[in-house]
Amino acid sequence: MSFTSTLPANIAKFTYPVSVERLELVVSRMRWVEPKTYVVASDINLFIDFVEVSYMLLKYFYKVLNIKKGLVIPELENLLDMLYKSMGKLKKVYAGDIVYPDHHNSIAECLLIIRRAQSVLGKAVEEAL
Repeated sequence: MSFTSTLPANIAKFTYPVSVERLELVVSRMRWVEPKTYVVASDINLFIDFVEVSYMLLKYFYKVLNIKKGLVIPELENLLDMLYKSMGKLKKVYAGDIVYPDHHNSIAECLLIIRRAQSVLGKAVEEAL
């Protein structure tokens, strides 16, 4: 089964319950943590929200590109599959939880995949235009 055949049907209609504005909202709620300041649960959870929204946006933009231009980008499909699997390691934290290196490293792994996927998608868009 190909990646594009597993996307929700509403993507094909170009209506999707996530937007760049949603991503901007998540980022606007993030805060800079100064030295000697506690990292709180919402700091970690906002990064997880960022990863989830980024994943949905990447899937959406790829689907639109696939439908409008007929492009199939195996490298991007691989990256999105990797990202989805890596997202399975993410765990929201709550007040009083200890944030372990695994929490941090799982988020960092997802962010690295997102960066690569954005690059691949960006190049495909440039070539398609």
